[in-house]
Amino acid sequence: MFPIQLRPKVRRNLIVAALTISIALAFTSCGCSELSCQTASPVSSKRAATSQAVERMPDFKVREVGGREISSATLKGKVAIIDFWATWCPPCRKEIPHFNRLYAKYRDQGLMIIGLALDEDEAAVKRFSQRLAIRYPVALASKEVQQLFGGIEVYPTAFLVSREGEVIKKYLGYTYPDEFERDISALINNDKLR
Repeated sequence: MFPIQLRPKVRRNLIVAALTISIALAFTSCGCSELSCQTASPVSSKRAATSQAVERMPDFKVREVGGREISSATLKGKVAIIDFWATWCPPCRKEIPHFNRLYAKYRDQGLMIIGLALDEDEAAVKRFSQRLAIRYPVALASKEVQQLFGGIEVYPTAFLVSREGEVIKKYLGYTYPDEFERDISALINNDKLR
């Protein structure tokens, strides 16, 4: 058998197509777990409701990128979003500007957002946080901290925590900003979540 000779233009088009498919697969794999795959589409209210659980927030301690300690005690008396994310996850990156806006809007009313990065390179997370101008505290999430929250299998995963330390809602995958805002506002105003 003789190898097939392709014209340079055809060969280039095949290479571009293969690279495009590879990149698309890499981006859609964010949000996948070992058992199931979450696409980067938003989580609906019904789906988020199935992830609701009224549990106590676990006791945890992490060190903020840049130094200061953050713990479950830091959140006492505050409504909190604890967001597990990664620098390489497009849906995670898409949520950051919305969290910045929510943090600026509700911080004085008792909201705390903590971004727990699943990356292992603290310097890379710090650079990433500066580049995206993340306004809320960011720390690395060790495997132990991930396990305290029941294991993180989908990226992003966020937890809504009441002032009393109860985990009110768990959000799997990218979630619409208005859903976060509605839920945060309800907790801050002591209303029931829809």
